[in-house]
Amino acid sequence: MQRCMEVLAVVLAAAIASGAMPQAAAQDPWDDALGRIVSYEYGQSRAPLTAVADLCRATAESPAERSKLAADLAALLDSDATLAAKQFVCRQLALIGSEENVPALAALLL
Repeated sequence: MQRCMEVLAVVLAAAIASGAMPQAAAQDPWDDALGRIVSYEYGQSRAPLTAVADLCRATAESPAERSKLAADLAALLDSDATLAAKQFVCRQLALIGSEENVPALAALLL
């Protein structure tokens, strides 16, 4: 948990310093990071994707946080997120997802 928070703080500081994230959005970094990937299209900056991938890595030591992040990612699959965003989410779920996330992935097969 502590390691997750340290990594998240570093990611947020870098995003704010680079101007990729306004300071007001830093109040809820998890939701902001997920919200920024919804409109991702190929050819755009991968900074939002990198922030989410960093969050996925940061949850490695906290099964509860990893499960929540996976559930939040799976929820994006049933949204108006772009195809590129959904493909990214699927790749992240392949790394951190569990059997609980299978229904969200299976729905894409229809």
